[in-house]
Amino acid sequence: MQAKYIAPETVEAQAARLRARYSLEGLEWLGSEEYGIRVLGKGYFIPVTAKSLISLIEGSAFEILRYDCKWQQDPLPTRLFAYIGGNDPYLTLPLEELKVQLRSRVADVQIGYIPKGNHHFLGMEHEVLKLVTDWVHAGGK
Repeated sequence: MQAKYIAPETVEAQAARLRARYSLEGLEWLGSEEYGIRVLGKGYFIPVTAKSLISLIEGSAFEILRYDCKWQQDPLPTRLFAYIGGNDPYLTLPLEELKVQLRSRVADVQIGYIPKGNHHFLGMEHEVLKLVTDWVHAGGK
C-alpha cells in the first residue's frame, strides 16, 4: 500500500529522505503526501509522525505486508485469519492475488471473505464475528 501511495518514489528512498529531513524525535507530523492508501483514483491520508513512519516502514512487520516485493523467505510458521470484504474501498489487490500473497507469507491462512462486506464490517458484524470465532474454536484450521 505504501509503495503505491508514494510512487514513483520508493519506500527506501522515502525512508532516506525522511531520515535526512527530520530529527525523528518528538511529534514531527508529516504531510498528507507521506502515508496513506491510494486506490480507485483516490488517496486516503493517514496522519503519522516521522519517527512512527520510519519505525513502521523499516520494521520487520512491514515486510510481511509489502506486496510490491516478492517474499523471499519460507512462510512464517504461524496461523492467520484475514477478513476480506468484497466491497472494501481500501482493497489494493484483487482478491485472488491477495490470497496468493498472504499464503506465500504465512503457513496457515484462513480467508474470511464476505462479498457484501466492507472495510468497517458495517452490517456484517455478526457474520465476521462468526467467521473469527469458528476459526478460533477450530484451532486455526
